[in-house]
Amino acid sequence: MNLSKITAIIGIICLGTLTALALDNNINKTCEYSKNICSMLQYSKENQTAKAIDLYKQLSESEKNEFVALLERQPGIVPPFYFIDLADYVYKTDKDKAVFFFYFGKLRATEDVLMCKDETARAQLSVYPLMAPDTLDYMSTKYDDMNYIPAVLQKTIDWDNANPERVSPIWSCYHGLDAFSQEPVLLDADKFPKIQKKVQKIVKNSIKEFKKEYKKHF
Repeated sequence: MNLSKITAIIGIICLGTLTALALDNNINKTCEYSKNICSMLQYSKENQTAKAIDLYKQLSESEKNEFVALLERQPGIVPPFYFIDLADYVYKTDKDKAVFFFYFGKLRATEDVLMCKDETARAQLSVYPLMAPDTLDYMSTKYDDMNYIPAVLQKTIDWDNANPERVSPIWSCYHGLDAFSQEPVLLDADKFPKIQKKVQKIVKNSIKEFKKEYKKHF
């Protein structure tokens, strides 16, 4: 290999490295959080959920606390499954907040997955309770309180409506069987308001049913 080819290859490698560094610096210049969280936010925006999750697993305790605070201010900045996964972490310091995190995450994750054309993606909803056992055990002790669970569920609806900004629901479609052979596909965006209304109605009906059953037994 002659000197000119070697020089050209070195130039390409250097250019690629500098480009990657420039992109990384650009992400963090406009982000006030830790480098890991900033990169997570960027990956979430680009629908690169797997890369975001890899970074999420590396978060330190202080970064997790920072991330929790961020989600409370901007709940739609990342996919909602983070609320579910963080529930048992939050439980260590605030049990009631943990319950809200779980149910808010589940509400939004349900809305997102119903936007997938591949209905097999919905199977993930049955896994979410396994991600927050401590939180759900605590919530089960609240069944004798007529107001606790309805208040939590109503708050999830209120938060859902008060925070319309959200990342694409496409993240949820990668859990469907079709994703093994092709890129997931979403329903048309104009279908979302109807889906959101449907999911919220189910939650509202759950509130009514809970109160009805409570009056029967207490």
